[in-house]
Amino acid sequence: MIRNKIVFLLFFASLLATGCRRAPEPAGEPVTFLSMLAPLTDRAALAMPPRPGVMRMVSSYDRTGGNNDWFQDLVPDESGLVTLAELTGPGCVVRFWMTGDRYRDLRFYIDGEKAPRLMRPKNDFFGGELPFAYPLSGQVSGGRYSYVPIPYEKSLVMKAYWPDMRPENRPYLHVNYFTFPRGTPVESFPRELSEEQLAAAEAVAQAWQEPDMTLERTLLAALDKAGAVEIAPGATHVWLDEAGEGMVEGFAIGLDFDEEAHALKRQLALRDLALHIHWDGEPAPSVAVPLGDFFGNALAWRSWRSMFAGQTNGVFVSQWPMPFRQGARATLRNDGTEPVRARFARVITQRPASSRYFHAAWHHAVGQGIPFPILHTEGSGHYVGCYLVSLGWDGSWNILEGDESFQIDDEPWPSIHGTGLEDYFNGAWYYFGIFDLPIHGLLEKAAMRTTQYRWHPSDPVPFSERLSMQIEFGHGNTAQGYMASVAYWYQDRPQPQRPLAEEPRRKPPDPLEGAVIMAELFELERVGLWREAAERCESYVRRIDHPDAKALLRMRKAGYRQLLGDDLPEGLFSRLAADAQDESVRKQAAMLDRFCAESNRALLGVQCRGTFRAYLNGELAGEGSSPNHMDVWLVDLPDGEHELAVEVTPVSREAFLSACLRRGNEFLRTDGEWEMARQRPAAWPRTDDPDIEWEPAPRMAAAGMLPRMDAWQLPLNVWVNMQSGAQLYRGWDGWDHAPGNTAYFRRRFAKPVR
Repeated sequence: MIRNKIVFLLFFASLLATGCRRAPEPAGEPVTFLSMLAPLTDRAALAMPPRPGVMRMVSSYDRTGGNNDWFQDLVPDESGLVTLAELTGPGCVVRFWMTGDRYRDLRFYIDGEKAPRLMRPKNDFFGGELPFAYPLSGQVSGGRYSYVPIPYEKSLVMKAYWPDMRPENRPYLHVNYFTFPRGTPVESFPRELSEEQLAAAEAVAQAWQEPDMTLERTLLAALDKAGAVEIAPGATHVWLDEAGEGMVEGFAIGLDFDEEAHALKRQLALRDLALHIHWDGEPAPSVAVPLGDFFGNALAWRSWRSMFAGQTNGVFVSQWPMPFRQGARATLRNDGTEPVRARFARVITQRPASSRYFHAAWHHAVGQGIPFPILHTEGSGHYVGCYLVSLGWDGSWNILEGDESFQIDDEPWPSIHGTGLEDYFNGAWYYFGIFDLPIHGLLEKAAMRTTQYRWHPSDPVPFSERLSMQIEFGHGNTAQGYMASVAYWYQDRPQPQRPLAEEPRRKPPDPLEGAVIMAELFELERVGLWREAAERCESYVRRIDHPDAKALLRMRKAGYRQLLGDDLPEGLFSRLAADAQDESVRKQAAMLDRFCAESNRALLGVQCRGTFRAYLNGELAGEGSSPNHMDVWLVDLPDGEHELAVEVTPVSREAFLSACLRRGNEFLRTDGEWEMARQRPAAWPRTDDPDIEWEPAPRMAAAGMLPRMDAWQLPLNVWVNMQSGAQLYRGWDGWDHAPGNTAYFRRRFAKPVR
């Protein structure tokens, strides 16, 4: 891919020429703040052709072909302002994303005005006051995003007050915008939003937080009444066969498993079942995707919900609008070795005039030194999103360094070029935690392993002849690993897709899978997905042939069931560890059994990079130096007031402290209530000393949560929800880089510990 500056300038010249050729297109309806906001809650509108115009993106990607994907040549003017984007109207910004937070405010100059029409502090653009309220705009998993539309009639200039542009203050940026045909009437973003406009923005933010569940409830109610159909291995079941014209407004598929069906069987079914959908009697499908991948569950069962798809209580729900003119036929084929029972429900409504046909295609590949192709299609249509699995096998995060790109129609090279995999999905910095929002989310994360989605209701990518979307397989296509994707798009006529082959579609052997189990479970724990975590443990028990690992995973599964409210029989953990070879595994089991049986017992866990001593009420509870595992002790915790104190002496750079005290199903962590001191109190470990100043202990950002980039191979243990949720701390500025400089931490609390 040619990415030098000379070619970049030539490319912009070609865009200008292309824009001139498209000028005679019809002007269309007026573009307003309200009209551009509407698609963010109107599902059916996604199937309609976008208004005439082209989608483009300003991006800070490295024009030299390197991986320095931030703006490198920006120079602040005499007032400290830098120009991030200059756009010519008529147009509308429909998404902007940023990371790197060294600027103070953002300013939008509209239609040639000398003063900014829109200026706010950085945080107020991303989850602040209306219209930039969460989740319409926000900060999530390392990235800052906004889907607030900013229309402009003549021009838009985006600037930031960024007086210090040293390399460490890296500004990363995407600005997605439509350019409409010349003469399109545009009502520019107002200086002050009207009550109607503010109410509309508030309605979108509210709808994203509390989505309309009418269609989903209708589908689930119909599914409850539907009889199950058994699909034998190799068999195909036709679950939709409609004649004439209409639209599949939504459908649901529920899989019924026997009680004895273990987690691994349930997991394999996700890829063994092939979903095909045909429009208008076409012999070739327009949708050809493994069932699990279509619903964001490619590798494991994971409950989630978005604007167009999700999985809830084990039921897959699609709300993609799917119009057809002369019939619709959908099948589910079982390519596995076990029969599957399935139930189906659908809602058919009237087809909107001028609507397009829904398509979805699956692709997978092992890194072979070439970009990963997400979509290539011929014809006229618009791209509306993708779901992507990325698994790195080389022990680095390089697989997330690949840039996405879109090449549209007769372009000689891509006109949309991003800055990294997680940036496209509105995250950053290799992500800081899983989430699911209406149009973007991160559903799975372990070390170098992610699954993610992004839909484009307000920022579709139109094409009239062809579209190619791809992403680098890591920077320079040098990553080792596996990718799989589902692309979703609409076209003006059914476009045949290759039916899925019947051979197994399971991912290749993963050389690092066993090393990242804890990292995977931690992410599920942080958002309270105990059921999913328990099922992952069971599936690993079926796949790992080691008695100690099996025992630990069985005990961890029981621990998650306990958090779900199950009553565990006395002595269960010791029985689950009976076959373990390592004495430490049996000791963990015995400790858990005592913890469950004795009401005044608590578990105290500490993990840090440095030597530490932990004290409860002035008594030494334990000591050690354990950057890669958590030391845990059983302690007495009677009623009353208590104090937990820890002294930490760094032994290397990047020292941290992570502590957790568990009583029952309540957890006290190293949260914002902790204090720290730079000098040792005279009566330490008693902390009362009038000469010692205690100050709030600075809690690290989410980037400090385990697993860190430098500590991701975490050994299996049984301490559910203790190691993951504990936030990491640094002391005063520079302390974590000062070996031998002891810091003192304390947390006072009353029982119960919550």
